[in-house]
Amino acid sequence: MEQKEWTPDEKFAIVIEGLKGKISVADICREYQISQSLYCQWRDKYLEAGKRGLANDVPEGNAYRAAINKVHRKWRGFNFLSSKNSYNNLAILFILIAFSYTCIRAYVLSLTHDEAITFLNHVRGSLFDIFAYRRPLMSNNHLLNTILVKIFSNLFGTSEFVIRIPALIGHGLYLIGVYKILNLFLRGRFLLLGTCLLICHPLMLDLFSCARGFSLGLGFLILGLYYFFKGIKGSEFGQHMKDNVFAAIMFALSTLSHLAFLNVFLSVMVVFVLSELIALFKKGPSINLVSKQNTYKKVFFTVVPSSLFLLMIYTYPVVKMMRAGSEFTYGGTNGFWQDTITSLIGVTLYKPFLNANIILFAKLLIIALLFFSFLISLYDWLTKREFELTTKYLVSLILMLLICSFSVILQHFIFGIKYPIDRYAIYLIPIFFLLILVCWQDIRFIRSKLIRIPINSLFYLIITILLINSINRINFTHFYQWKYDASTKNVINSIIEINRGEKLEDNSIGLGIDWVFEPSVNFYRTKYGLTWIRKANRDGPDGIFDYYYLTYMDQEIIRKHNLSIIKKYDLSSSCLAIRVGSLVKSGAYDFMANFGDGHITPDRETSTPTGKPVSISKGFEVRKEKRDVIVTLAGSKIEFDIPKIREGSKLALGVGMNSKVGDGAEGIISIEEGGSSEIIYSKYLNPIDRSEDRKWFDETLDLSKFKGKKVKIIFEAKPGPKGDATADWFAWSNPVLKF
Repeated sequence: MEQKEWTPDEKFAIVIEGLKGKISVADICREYQISQSLYCQWRDKYLEAGKRGLANDVPEGNAYRAAINKVHRKWRGFNFLSSKNSYNNLAILFILIAFSYTCIRAYVLSLTHDEAITFLNHVRGSLFDIFAYRRPLMSNNHLLNTILVKIFSNLFGTSEFVIRIPALIGHGLYLIGVYKILNLFLRGRFLLLGTCLLICHPLMLDLFSCARGFSLGLGFLILGLYYFFKGIKGSEFGQHMKDNVFAAIMFALSTLSHLAFLNVFLSVMVVFVLSELIALFKKGPSINLVSKQNTYKKVFFTVVPSSLFLLMIYTYPVVKMMRAGSEFTYGGTNGFWQDTITSLIGVTLYKPFLNANIILFAKLLIIALLFFSFLISLYDWLTKREFELTTKYLVSLILMLLICSFSVILQHFIFGIKYPIDRYAIYLIPIFFLLILVCWQDIRFIRSKLIRIPINSLFYLIITILLINSINRINFTHFYQWKYDASTKNVINSIIEINRGEKLEDNSIGLGIDWVFEPSVNFYRTKYGLTWIRKANRDGPDGIFDYYYLTYMDQEIIRKHNLSIIKKYDLSSSCLAIRVGSLVKSGAYDFMANFGDGHITPDRETSTPTGKPVSISKGFEVRKEKRDVIVTLAGSKIEFDIPKIREGSKLALGVGMNSKVGDGAEGIISIEEGGSSEIIYSKYLNPIDRSEDRKWFDETLDLSKFKGKKVKIIFEAKPGPKGDATADWFAWSNPVLKF
């Protein structure tokens, strides 16, 4: 690369950075690719003549003093008012905003399917169960996350926020790591843009507020990369070794957080060993015994302890999961490029920016960036026979991505493990974004504007599009990959509100659910102590329940069981439903709507249109007034089971007959409870002989004496005094139990 011509402002910023003493002069010179002697020249000129001395234009007399005073005024405000410091402060502000965002989401969002499985299946088990992977659905046991959730829930109780504290810790670690690693090679607006790029990915923001091991994994991963980069930057043996050991520990903890991060651990260990061996062999004939020993020590203490530790922890569980055959099922079989890369593009963009053409363009862009990074590295090597500091970062990141990809492909062909998709390959996102930023940093020193400006503009465009897309995905309502579970908490709260004030027996309320809601429903049943709701299972909603929690795709269930939707949740495409006329709907139980639940006696064929002695009749007319009714032929009855009579319950209905033959009929309503029966209403009607009976009689019956009891309400018709049942249809119009 050609030597850059530095402006006085750029020289001033570099000199001031050295005078502040926060970063060594050697590091500053490496970063800006200048010699220490040149820096010392600039510093001496500045100290002698202020900023104007850096332009080789030293004023005389009063003009000189005025220039010095101007420089001093700028220096006094530099720490807080300079554009460079402003960018740094803005980066910290955005980091705090991002952390606040995930904290709020962790508090307000409904617990998801996978979070609930982790809590119910693993967190509630013993520590031995957790380490031995003894509970079902082993792939949901993200070891370090599960242990921390268990600790925090034991200390602070069970709530969504408490369960998600480990995820928030992971996010905090990630944000700290991002700030520290970017400060190794970025300054000013580049630091701000790089921070925004790395902290605003939509799927990562989802995972940072979700009680899964991915958050801790990402946090330890970025800290591991920071120490790894710091080790590359350092030259002193002791510090170099310390940084590499810390990096290995961070990557091991990342793998303990989620097994998917094992690919990163392996790739970093390979890159580290290769870099150490290459550095050793480059010394050639001048290599001595001490250098060899130091290299072997670094390799041993960095690679061996962490590798043995992970081998000890994971060998048994991994073998167990592979034998089970049902644990590594989340992924694809079409290929790394088609499954893994396509899915990562998908979770980066989401709709409405996602279509086949954009995916193709994104893939071409990824190839171009990787190829461009390779060219930069090759250029550095061919021109200088060694890599500059940022190029070392770049080469390391390229190798990590390649080795991770190779590891994934190898696992598929050797063990049959599916290619990871979306969150199971999330570790590739921060590594690739870091590669973009390091690559961008490397091209800043290209002197030719014809080359530098278009490339710079492309990087600005890419980062701007990604940031706008990520900001557009911000929400406090749901997780994108578990959107179907966004309303589970609201559904359970609705059921609680409907039954508020009721003294319900254990397991007295049934909830029919689509299988995807089973873990989260059981979590809220546990959290709120709702023993009166029966434990949910995965048998599906095709049955008789008090409530139904369904998706919009369950239309057949709604039709089959004559369900009425009482609440819709458009966000999650789900609904809360009950059987039409159920006791909970509008505080009433409609007997006509629930006619199918009634038991008819005697169950025999008749000459009626329905072929039954009891039926529903639409437009039954008495004295020119038509009503919808349940009609019972004299000598028959229908019984309805009522789980519980509530306080203030009243039975409202009308009775009437329109017979033109016979001697009338008697209508009887009785309540059966605990084997005994009590008549609460009876009325004899004979519209043929008595004109006063040729009308509807509206009645309201108080059932308070049966409060809290499970009963049968029986509607019965008996023949008149002569025992003639011909055409003796006794009509019950719109019978409703109100409470």
